[in-house]
Amino acid sequence: MFDRKEYMKKYNNEYWLKNKERLSTEEKRECGRIHYYKNREHLLKQKHKYYLENKERLLAYRKAYHETHKKEDKAKQKKYWASTKGMLYLRRQALMRRSGKSVDDLNLVVFVNKIRFEGINCCENCGLFVGKNYHIDHIIPLARGGKNNFDNFQLLCPTCNLEKSTKTIDYRGKSFVGGGLVYAC
Repeated sequence: MFDRKEYMKKYNNEYWLKNKERLSTEEKRECGRIHYYKNREHLLKQKHKYYLENKERLLAYRKAYHETHKKEDKAKQKKYWASTKGMLYLRRQALMRRSGKSVDDLNLVVFVNKIRFEGINCCENCGLFVGKNYHIDHIIPLARGGKNNFDNFQLLCPTCNLEKSTKTIDYRGKSFVGGGLVYAC
């Protein structure tokens, strides 16, 4: 009896061996993407069916894997939370928690990109270089009806932000003198 699956497997392997130099990694990835999007529904159904048939075995494997790789998982988590993406996620979650509303992600992303790419790296109150240790402050605090939009954000060092507390103070555009130079954040 003819087994199409085995035949195709054998054909693909032979084809790959003959054309190994011609097929680059990027071409293989692109072929894989095309195949996935053409057969997406079928592949997802297959994956779900496999999961249902092997649920206990897969869960046991995951549990055993996590038990043996605790240190590596902790290191990955620590690296993620220290990254810009992780820090942005934590800040967004804190804003959502305080406001009780969803945060307009685009405004926060635009503000963080302004900080990173336009070289804004000093506190808008005292002029201290903040680097990665900064607070995104609300000019009008959420507790006083402020919004989570771009016009209501300002960059402060932790000390200035904690001193400001829930007061409504706009430090943006403030100029100050330091070492004979005038800075404007």
